[in-house]
Amino acid sequence: MADLTMAHSNVQKYSPGVLVGNWFEDIAMREDQLKLYKAQRHAAAEHPEKTATNAVARSMLASQLAEPTTVVAVKGDDVRIGQPYWVINQKTQAALALDLGTGGGASSQSQQYALSGSSASGPQVRSTWTLLRCKDEHNHSYNRSNPSVLHYGQRIRLANENASAEGFLYVQSSRSSGLRSSEVQYAVAALNACADNVFVVSCAGTVRDDVHFGSPVKVGDGVVLLHSLTNLPLACNGEHVGTSYGMEYAVTCGYTTDYYSRSRGAVVVKPENVFYFSGGGDADPALMKPRTTSKPSSRSTTILTMTTDSGVAALVERIRQGALVIGGRIGFRSLSIALGVACNEQRQRRFLDRNALRRAIAGLGVWLSPMETDVLMKRFDTAGDNVVCAQDILAELRGTMPLVRMQAVIYAYQQLSIEGRGSVEFKDMHSLFCLNVATIPDVVDGVIQRAEAVRDFESCWTGRVGCKIGTVTLDEFVEYYADVSPAEKSDERFCKLLLQSWAIPATSAYLSGVPHRLLTVTYDDKPTETVRLPDSLVLDTHNREAVRRLLIQCGLRGVKDFAVSTDM
Repeated sequence: MADLTMAHSNVQKYSPGVLVGNWFEDIAMREDQLKLYKAQRHAAAEHPEKTATNAVARSMLASQLAEPTTVVAVKGDDVRIGQPYWVINQKTQAALALDLGTGGGASSQSQQYALSGSSASGPQVRSTWTLLRCKDEHNHSYNRSNPSVLHYGQRIRLANENASAEGFLYVQSSRSSGLRSSEVQYAVAALNACADNVFVVSCAGTVRDDVHFGSPVKVGDGVVLLHSLTNLPLACNGEHVGTSYGMEYAVTCGYTTDYYSRSRGAVVVKPENVFYFSGGGDADPALMKPRTTSKPSSRSTTILTMTTDSGVAALVERIRQGALVIGGRIGFRSLSIALGVACNEQRQRRFLDRNALRRAIAGLGVWLSPMETDVLMKRFDTAGDNVVCAQDILAELRGTMPLVRMQAVIYAYQQLSIEGRGSVEFKDMHSLFCLNVATIPDVVDGVIQRAEAVRDFESCWTGRVGCKIGTVTLDEFVEYYADVSPAEKSDERFCKLLLQSWAIPATSAYLSGVPHRLLTVTYDDKPTETVRLPDSLVLDTHNREAVRRLLIQCGLRGVKDFAVSTDM
């Protein structure tokens, strides 16, 4: 028996999970493990900075989220949508905080992150929340009176804008879409704005239906944040939970009561369900109350520039420069075409969701990260519908046309309107541009050829060139030159471009649409013939050798002489 044991002591054992006798499965599994090991070693050699252990990575992430931030809010001022705040629970005096190192409660999902009540002495990256609009039937009236002020009864989202490079993280219930709402609902944070992360701002001691058209919310006033789908309020009832920062208060969605019953009250009366917005620090001394834990950090505070006015301005400027590089001579017209509003800007407003906006901007060679896309959505989504108006983005990128240029554009349109007896038809405008294209500055200076200028003009009027019908309004004419204007830095050259492009000839023969340059050819053995030269033909008619070569290429033989004239 001992000899048998010794004989089989060196036999390779099966791997766990492999059926006895299935050597092929065992070998295939070992090969997969070897491939994974080689891939990890190759990645470590390529990017040594990314080879930290999970524990080290979690520690670094937790340290970054604990960086102090600057949040300015004075007690008694209106709470403003789009501004960062510190959200404090009235009972525990703990700030709503994010923890990316742990999952989202008992039913955590891959894209959900835990929330807790932090007792830190000041605002941090993890505890700085921005109020964003949601779809609300009362947003129109709110925007008309106080466009950026939060009102009782208004639907909002609480977003942490700087914790994740994947985009904004929104507070929501761990029970997606209100399923199994009778169970314990932990408050979590998740990517992507949806119905699950909508909260209604309510007053303590009132039911939800009584707070429509409410008064403005003030900094320091207690509010109730009701989860829209389940009608359960955000709560911090004093229970503790383990986080990456030690033991902190648990944050849930549910009513806090001091009795045991199967019935639930529909009105918040406990301070565990009441929160208030604060700025913290010296800017808001009236709201600073004693903290129970950590000492004030000696590190300098972090200014969150990505989502502030300066960060948004820098992002818009990057898109503007990318659009000008791609647009070239036609400026922002390429962006108008990419957004789908060229020649249709005033007739119908076009709305883009998050993905459509990224694709349109990417067509200009400017790639937006998920965070930058969320910043743009926050900047231009004024109704909380998760869509932005393409015309609003275009107007922001264009800026304001200088007065001298605007006056030149309006004067040119007035001349066209007089020539067209009160209206400007695109067919006539196209014919006039083809007539005058040889005199515009870029063609005269040899920067572009005549045919290129015509193609640039035609590409800017999508849907009009093929049929050449339709009336061009003053708004469309101004929008065209508002797109083209940034491509020309000199006001003098821009005004000269307008003057030369729309110079009215002495006669109206150009309206016929036929070529206006005539070439009278005299032959040795047959009568004189008149040939019309196309307007798009790039030809120096003063160069007789070039004209003669053209006639030979067209099959005209025995040419004795020729003369160039116009029928204008």
